[in-house]
Amino acid sequence: MSEIEQTKIAGTTFDNDDSEISRQEIIRRCVRTGDLLELEREPNNISDPNAISIWIAPENDPWDEYRYQIGYLNKEKAAQIAPLMDAGQEVTCEVLNKTSGSDYGNGEKKTYGVNIELKIYTQEETIERKKQMDIWRQSISPQAKDSKIPNNQINKTRNYHISTRRIIIGTILLLLFLAGASAKEEAIDYFIFISVILLLPAILIFLPWLRWALDQSIKTIKSILSRRDRI
Repeated sequence: MSEIEQTKIAGTTFDNDDSEISRQEIIRRCVRTGDLLELEREPNNISDPNAISIWIAPENDPWDEYRYQIGYLNKEKAAQIAPLMDAGQEVTCEVLNKTSGSDYGNGEKKTYGVNIELKIYTQEETIERKKQMDIWRQSISPQAKDSKIPNNQINKTRNYHISTRRIIIGTILLLLFLAGASAKEEAIDYFIFISVILLLPAILIFLPWLRWALDQSIKTIKSILSRRDRI
């Protein structure tokens, strides 16, 4: 069974060397409860060979730089997680909440912190999840199977597609059920009325969702191909 642990991101007040955007600004504008974050091993990190950096690829990217580092796992937690990641076990990271960010009342600003939940999968679970992910990557693009695009971005698109598909199927089944009920002549007007009532809101709801899903798929494919060209 997978293990679940909770901790806080370290180093959120430091700046990133490769960007002018501060981690505090990234957290303020982009981090939300429920966001999936990416863990990246840094075995060549001089300060700590167990270092694990934490990144976010926001859905609505205000700077169009694809992904941003917001900190690290603390040393104790990294020492525990790094050997597992090096052995091939999957570890996912989800935002529990964002803390502080207000001021002290004297004009001095508090800093933002991020509480996260780590889910550590067993080797067997990791293998099964990788198989499922490869199937999904292949369904997006034949070139995507062996790409290094972060799983969290693929997961977001996949989960949204699945949810949208379930809602659409549910609506269709309901309409078919009402169609069966309308077989009786006296129920035909009732069926037409209910169908229109259900169909119009469904169209208004599903179109933005389908557009979002399509945009995410296009964005994912572009990212996959772009990263593939750089590998």
